[in-house]
Amino acid sequence: MTYVESAYERLLERSGGRPFRAEDFEEALGLRAGYVRNLLSELKRKGWLSSTPDPAYSRRTIYRLDLAAAGEANAVNARPTCRWY
Repeated sequence: MTYVESAYERLLERSGGRPFRAEDFEEALGLRAGYVRNLLSELKRKGWLSSTPDPAYSRRTIYRLDLAAAGEANAVNARPTCRWY
């Protein structure tokens, strides 16, 4: 499993499929902001993550995981992620 697939799983576990902000992920997992930004951009590049501007504060972004990508991310490991669907 690559670090991107691992990050996707950790995000899915933490967010439960709900929208989240990068700051929430940083706090929950204790990761640095730069590392989280790189992970999020890599997930977005793969099409496993979408983003929209935060309606309350336009300088922030709200992210949402593509739950259909869970099967693609876990195809090799076959880890059960169906409970989030």
